[in-house]
Amino acid sequence: MIILRPNTVSFAGTDWPRVERLAIDRVAAKTVREWSEHGPYPTLVDVPEHLVRVRIVQAFDQTEMTSPRPGDLGQLRVELTRGGDEGRRLVRIDAVVESVTHDIGPKQALRTITLTAQSSAGSADPVLITNAS
Repeated sequence: MIILRPNTVSFAGTDWPRVERLAIDRVAAKTVREWSEHGPYPTLVDVPEHLVRVRIVQAFDQTEMTSPRPGDLGQLRVELTRGGDEGRRLVRIDAVVESVTHDIGPKQALRTITLTAQSSAGSADPVLITNAS
């Protein structure tokens, strides 16, 4: 999932301003593969363990002294609008900060925050999308 220019982004109750883009990636943490004696291709593939990673990119054109830290735990809240109040959506993810990196350019700096989502119950999807109204 890719979200460009969300209306508001907050983490653990703190607003994160100037978020330009956000990506929610789903990747296999564990993959099981089995082959038969009949050929070179797997006959069974299963992904019993999943990871949900979130990358958030903020743009700054002035000094910024605060930053989340790896290990910080909280709820990520992203509100976006697709046009009109009826199109308002809210994405909520309980997550832990994994990394915070910066790229410095001649006119602006970019901060990339990487989070890993966690589930309240191992079988529940950690990404919850609802109407924001």
